[in-house]
Amino acid sequence: MAKENDPALVYEAMKITALQQPSKPMHYTERILANWRTDFITNVEQLKAKEERDKNKRQQSSQLSYQKSKGRTEVVPEWFTNRNDSEEPKSSPDSTSNTIDFEAERQKVLEMLGKKESVEA
Repeated sequence: MAKENDPALVYEAMKITALQQPSKPMHYTERILANWRTDFITNVEQLKAKEERDKNKRQQSSQLSYQKSKGRTEVVPEWFTNRNDSEEPKSSPDSTSNTIDFEAERQKVLEMLGKKESVEA
């Protein structure tokens, strides 16, 4: 293990192992070193540079995840945006014909029931 790697690199792997995986230190340290060899990391300077790149990537991805998505916008109809611009609703001539003469309706119902009462006004 030490013959293939820089002693300072082995020391860094052991520090990481002590913090993250103290139950299986030798196996974990070997895997860390194997991963670094796969990434062509041969000295501590390269390791620090890779850690810095990874840190920057994590920060950028976390900043992007909190930003509002620009992919979709809500479509609002024109009448909705102009709803407050129009004047008061006009009373149409049909509105008087839509009102119900409740007293006349009451009299009809009472006649149907056979209990005609005269309403004195």
